[in-house]
Amino acid sequence: MFQQLRLRKQNLEKVAEEQDKESGEQILLVEEENHRKQMLSNPTAWRKANLACKLAIDNNEKDELLQNGDPSIRQRKMTWKACYRLKAALHSLRRVSRMMSQQVQQSEESVRTLATSSRTIQETNEEF
Repeated sequence: MFQQLRLRKQNLEKVAEEQDKESGEQILLVEEENHRKQMLSNPTAWRKANLACKLAIDNNEKDELLQNGDPSIRQRKMTWKACYRLKAALHSLRRVSRMMSQQVQQSEESVRTLATSSRTIQETNEEF
């Protein structure tokens, strides 16, 4: 998925370089730069989300271990709470994954639209 996005970004960059008009080239280069930044920020967002979930789980487990009480009750309580936290973390990660997938699809559509527009502009310039 990221490889396809990377290839499309490179194609967009090539199309921008082939543009005769400076404004068309600038628009395509700006769009290419936006896609590049987005592509680079996706893994960072995943890492941050994972680290935040792990930190929250670790902190909750530490708090539970430090509380006084019957060890068997504490163990059952920790298991239930850990399952609940894991479920919430997985739900959050699925939501982030869906959002990122939608963003990639939108980016692919933008690249297709820009490539089509670029070809149209190029054909129009050739006719003149």
